[in-house]
Amino acid sequence: MFIEEKYKIRHKILEALQTRTSQLKGNENPQIEEIELTLEEMSDQLNIPIESIHKNTDYLSEIGEIYLNRDKDQLKFFITKKGIISFYDKTHIIKGRKEFWNNTYDVVKTVSAIIFLIIALFTVILNIIDTRQNKREIDSLKKDLYQYRGNK
Repeated sequence: MFIEEKYKIRHKILEALQTRTSQLKGNENPQIEEIELTLEEMSDQLNIPIESIHKNTDYLSEIGEIYLNRDKDQLKFFITKKGIISFYDKTHIIKGRKEFWNNTYDVVKTVSAIIFLIIALFTVILNIIDTRQNKREIDSLKKDLYQYRGNK
């Protein structure tokens, strides 16, 4: 299925942060610094350009699925409870599929409307041609009938 890349990246970011968090679940009280990932670390781990990660972390931070921690010159991120739920529910993948099907439906609607319009125009043209032909035949039959009556 063709899911837009931004939805896949968002899911992968959540996956990377969740993986990091779950690796440290054995520790009784993991420190935030231990579960945070920087943009560079996520980019390396996910093999995705930093710009793409940055755009999507802004969105995920805005909706509360990850938390942004500014540490000197670095941005560090960790996943929130809402983000964990979103990751396991595959919220962004589902949104991506839904958007794909909505876009596909819109295209199909537009194309089918155009096809129906073409069929309607074609039908009207054929009806006009048939009507003219029928009128000629009726006129010809009228002439034949008048000639037949005139000869009697």
